[in-house]
Amino acid sequence: MKAKIILLALIILSVSFSLFSQDAEELISQGDKLYYEMKDMAAAKEAQAKYQEVSAKVEDKYEAYWRISR
Repeated sequence: MKAKIILLALIILSVSFSLFSQDAEELISQGDKLYYEMKDMAAAKEAQAKYQEVSAKVEDKYEAYWRISR
C-alpha cells in the first residue's frame, strides 16, 4: 500500500513539473515573438516582462536570463 501511495505521489509530481515547464516554454515563446516583432519600446518591455516571469518560475534561469540580456 505504501508503495502505491509513493508511486502515485511521484506521478503527480512529475506531471506538475511538466505542466510547469510547458508554462515557462509558452512564456518564452510569447516573449520571443514580441522581441522579433519589436515594433516599439512597449513591445520590448512586454517581452522583457515575459522573460522575467519565466525567471521567477523556473529553477534553471539560463534561458530567461540570456534573453533578458539582449
